[in-house]
Amino acid sequence: MSVEEFRSMQIAFKSFDLADHIWFDHVKWEQEHTSESLALSLYFIENHNAFSSVAFGMKGVLDATVRLYDGFLAAIENAA
Repeated sequence: MSVEEFRSMQIAFKSFDLADHIWFDHVKWEQEHTSESLALSLYFIENHNAFSSVAFGMKGVLDATVRLYDGFLAAIENAA
């Protein structure tokens, strides 16, 4: 998810006093370490023929993120 989308989420959560929630620190960490994550992925793909393992891990992260946002959406819909 892009940084702009996270900024939008922070604005939306501000009304719930959650704009500075520790969860958003994860976003900052991911942004700061993107190049290292990509380099590590490429290292395993290129040096250990591990494309399927890297793809499996990335898919898991993306699936978990989608479930997280589905949960956020459900919580907001139930609160409305």
